[in-house]
Amino acid sequence: MSLYDFLDSIDLTLEKNSKSYDNSFVDKFIDELKSSLYQHNVAKKSNLDYRQLPKDTIFYVDYIEEGYASCIDTAQKYSEKYEISDNLLDSSIKRGGLYIQFDGEKFVNVNKPKGYNLYD
Repeated sequence: MSLYDFLDSIDLTLEKNSKSYDNSFVDKFIDELKSSLYQHNVAKKSNLDYRQLPKDTIFYVDYIEEGYASCIDTAQKYSEKYEISDNLLDSSIKRGGLYIQFDGEKFVNVNKPKGYNLYD
């Protein structure tokens, strides 16, 4: 179990069992610590190969720059970044904030997957 998972477990337990926990100093501290750990883990992992994922994977496009779309796999519990060449993107995809999926030829815009809430 990672430190992030451990903190998340504590956070959820405290939320369920203590009415005064929500928005308390400890709640905010744990949330900040979890966020910092998450950002550190994302920054540490780069250039993951999206081609190793199932073809029906839906990605969230975080941003597009320098010929690549920086994307997050929406199926993962702790999403990791993938870079997809912009020549594989449908011509309608020109910015971040979209959900894309491979249609056999290109990555095309699709609806947000049900239950996905990393970016609402």
